[in-house]
Amino acid sequence: MTDQTKSMDSKSIQAAIAKAEGDLETLTTLMGDLQAEQRKLAALATLGLLEGAKAGRQKEVAEEIALVQARQAELRTGIDGARELLERTLTEEAAAQAKADWEEAEALLKQAGEVARAAQEALEKAGSKYSELSNLIERAVSLGCQHVPAHRRYAMADLGRSLQLAELFALALRNAGGPDHKILPTYVCATQPHVAPTIETALAGCVRKFIEARDHAEANDR
Repeated sequence: MTDQTKSMDSKSIQAAIAKAEGDLETLTTLMGDLQAEQRKLAALATLGLLEGAKAGRQKEVAEEIALVQARQAELRTGIDGARELLERTLTEEAAAQAKADWEEAEALLKQAGEVARAAQEALEKAGSKYSELSNLIERAVSLGCQHVPAHRRYAMADLGRSLQLAELFALALRNAGGPDHKILPTYVCATQPHVAPTIETALAGCVRKFIEARDHAEANDR
């Protein structure tokens, strides 16, 4: 059994041990039956009732018991050897698994470094777009404020602020699978937290309000 398990993995060795233990249990039952028969034959011999085939059977039983005992001893030796081999194999497999896990973790971290670089580039690009968008809106509002009645200038100036661009960018990042930052309730409904406009559609609403303010100002000039 030991020779057969040298090239086995731990699961195969465990299966072989279980089979050998099952065989040993079967032999133990057989040994009990043979010993009972041996005692019966010995009793008959003591009474002078053992003769012919029964006398020959007494010798056969003794031989069978010797064979079973030898097989039991062989199995016990094999099981002990297999358990030692199993312990060594489990240690080797654990070491091999640890090596594989470390290598995989190192590869994942290398991949993470590449993703981190791409994320940094994307965020830097988004940041520059945020600055550019804020500047464009600020300039447009500044130009429009010059041509609306005084009592409407605050509303015009508030168009850019009402967009809450910082919140919109954070919301877009979250909805794209980014970190779940707490978002102010401007665009987020408590019952539908992921239903929110994109930056583009929110800006389109701002543009509509700007055009309405322009049309109102032009109407007053006529």
